[in-house]
Amino acid sequence: MTDFMTALLVLLSYLTCAREQRARDAQFQPTCNLYRDSPKAQVYLCFLILSFLSICTRADGSDVRDLKTCLEQLKRIIEKSDAMLYAPSVNEIEDKCSDMALKCYLLELMVVIDEEEITDPRKDCIYAHHRTLLPLVDCPSCETYSLGNITIFMDRLIRLLEKMNEETLLKNIISHN
Repeated sequence: MTDFMTALLVLLSYLTCAREQRARDAQFQPTCNLYRDSPKAQVYLCFLILSFLSICTRADGSDVRDLKTCLEQLKRIIEKSDAMLYAPSVNEIEDKCSDMALKCYLLELMVVIDEEEITDPRKDCIYAHHRTLLPLVDCPSCETYSLGNITIFMDRLIRLLEKMNEETLLKNIISHN
């Protein structure tokens, strides 16, 4: 973690303060020097950057509910597909890998949307939600999960979203106590 923070600091210092031609204002260069010499400023900057990095790592309850609503609106269109899709059951998914499993589901849905040439603008919520999820290294790849038809796929996806929503509610209750 320390190496990561140091690397961020070096990169930001280089981008903002490294070259004289970038620091044309007389007051800008002393500010950069102060920033480089202040450990407190370095720590605050690292926390700021880490907070931005963590913004899109976990789907919260409202995101999950929004995605579920989106899927319910698209269900009739999506269920016309006869594709076999990777559809992990809730029992196959480790707790720490829920987001990765959701990412797998969304990737499969994007394939269905493309193959079925779905033009309904409501499909954009699938793509938007997919962009917010980051892959996790210690989780199984999508291809390791079992295959299922579109009906099984949608049922399991809805169950996963319900489980994620329940986990979020439980975490919120625990954190408020």
